[in-house]
Amino acid sequence: MFSRISAILFVFVFEMAWACATCYGDPDAPVSQGLNGAIWTLLIITGGVLSSIVVSIISIRNKSKTFMKNQNN
Repeated sequence: MFSRISAILFVFVFEMAWACATCYGDPDAPVSQGLNGAIWTLLIITGGVLSSIVVSIISIRNKSKTFMKNQNN
């Protein structure tokens, strides 16, 4: 039973796992350029979201410090 399943996986599944042009190292291929653009887009979006969260936390901290100073006086 296990040999049949492994044979089916070897024939059908592993063929889909072959490397693309990026993995082979062809930087001039359109696929590589598209993947690089996608990676940069995701990094920019993720960095923007995370930096806005950090700015919001710093803003809340500063407002709470100001509020506490005004309450003590």
